[in-house]
Amino acid sequence: MKYLFFVALLSLSFVCAKGQDTVKRSAPAPHREKPIPLIIHSLNESPEELRREHQQRDSIRWASQKPESHHPALYVDFGFGGAVGVNGLQGNYSLNYQYDRSLFTVRGVGIETFRTKSSEVTPVNYFLFPEASGSLTQYAFLYGWRFTSRFNQAFSVSAGISTNDRFFYYEGSQRVHIEDHYAGVPFEANYQWFTRRFGVSFGLKLSGDISQHSFVGFGVDMGLGFHKSH
Repeated sequence: MKYLFFVALLSLSFVCAKGQDTVKRSAPAPHREKPIPLIIHSLNESPEELRREHQQRDSIRWASQKPESHHPALYVDFGFGGAVGVNGLQGNYSLNYQYDRSLFTVRGVGIETFRTKSSEVTPVNYFLFPEASGSLTQYAFLYGWRFTSRFNQAFSVSAGISTNDRFFYYEGSQRVHIEDHYAGVPFEANYQWFTRRFGVSFGLKLSGDISQHSFVGFGVDMGLGFHKSH
């Protein structure tokens, strides 16, 4: 009897284990959601909308690649000093335009020439004084190079072509009036110090002309305008 009870218990355990295994095998696999394919936005757009989007992207790209606005230097300057060769006092003015390193200048120069005259005070003493002896007027166009530094300083050199009018009031000790017209090769070198991109400047100017009546002048110079590209 005990032997039959033990055999029955063992058979029941085997049947339960077999049933659990069958349940595990017959249980459906867990559900896995299939990935939903991405819908390309452009497929739902009309050709006109696509064209507008492309134009917008192109405009943004070109705007990012477009260089910054560039404003060349533009200024006027006035100066005065002395001139040798024609021996007089010199005044000058000019309009200057700089693009990149290139400098274009339209210049006017006026020189009042003097001669030294003596007056006898005593038989052994003479009094010397200047007397106007003529004038020189020049108009010129020059081209050169101008360099600016981050310390608001500039240096330039230029040369070009000029037209000149020379007047003589005296020839020796005889008072005459002679006018002479001629062309020349003007030149100048400038050093400037300016306060800011737009404002005033101060400097020195060496100028002259190679011609029938050559001269070299040196003096101080003051300017006003845009002294540096921005």
